Amino acid sequence: KADWLFGEDIDPPYIGNPYYSANGYIRNLANPNADTWEYQGVSYPYPCHLSQCRIFQNPDSDSGGVHFNSTLYSHAFYLLAAGGTNIISGVSVSAIGVETAMKIFYRAWTYYLTARADYLDAANALLQSATDLYGSASVERAQTAKAMEAIGWVLN
Repeated sequence: KADWLFGEDIDPPYIGNPYYSANGYIRNLANPNADTWEYQGVSYPYPCHLSQCRIFQNPDSDSGGVHFNSTLYSHAFYLLAAGGTNIISGVSVSAIGVETAMKIFYRAWTYYLTARADYLDAANALLQSATDLYGSASVERAQTAKAMEAIGWVLN
C-alpha cells in the first residue's frame, strides 16, 4: 500500500543529506509543503503548486532546483492516483488509481518528453497520454486535466 513517502525505508537513514527530511524520508508526495529546502538563509517549502517552484541562481545548489522542484509533478501523480485537494489551489482531483495514473505518467515521460522538455511540455504530455490511452472524453483524461489545474496550470 502506498504511503506517499519517498525514501522512508532507507536503513540507516542518510542523515546529513540535504535532500533528506528530518521527519525520516526524502519527500512527502501527499504534502510536499510538509518540508522545506534551505537556500541562502531562506526556507522554501517543497512545491506542490507551480507558484512555489524556484530556480536557484547558484548552479552548485541543486543544479538550479532540479530536486527541489521535482515534487511538483510527484504531487500531481499523487493527486491523480489517490485523489485529494491541492492545498494552494484548492482544486480537488478524484482518484483514478495507482495503476492507471502510472500508465499515463509512464507514457508521457517515455513517448513525449525530450531532454529539453519543460513543465508545460510535461503537462501537455500527460494530457496527450491520457487521451491516447483512454480517450478525450474519458474520466481519466478529465482527472489528468484536474491534476494539472491543481498544481497550477490554467487549461483551455
